[in-house]
Amino acid sequence: MVVQTSSVPVHKKGRRPSRSTPFLVRRYKAQRLFVDLAGADGSLLAVGGGKQALAQAIMLKRQKIQADAISALDERTNEMLLKNARNTVEQAKITTRLASGSSIKADTLETTWRTIMTGLDETKKIQESARTQRAQDQAKLEAIKKDFMSRYNMPNR
Repeated sequence: MVVQTSSVPVHKKGRRPSRSTPFLVRRYKAQRLFVDLAGADGSLLAVGGGKQALAQAIMLKRQKIQADAISALDERTNEMLLKNARNTVEQAKITTRLASGSSIKADTLETTWRTIMTGLDETKKIQESARTQRAQDQAKLEAIKKDFMSRYNMPNR
């Protein structure tokens, strides 16, 4: 026969009184309770039914958070794959346009040809003008020479 000396009833070995569970739930945060319930090797300690349910609820919540994070990662990965595919298509189009077209446009070549031809025509005109001017200058020099010779009675050489 067991004699009670306090108001707390005697329980089976390893069990706490039923009134201590609400006290622990109020006093500890859920994460703290979960850590307290975990053993050194990571396994759960043998605890009462209420604490086991709370520990299980915490584990389920963690699993839900992990599942949501993985789902968000998958969604973001799919978005990035689609974006990369679109960028690849655009780059391929640009590269094809650049590769298929000539790097020098026909209009540019035509303008260059016209500029060169105009320059050649102007050069010919300048050369012709210079020839004419030289001929005129030579004629003037001959006239000056004749005038000099006639004034000073110098024989022609």
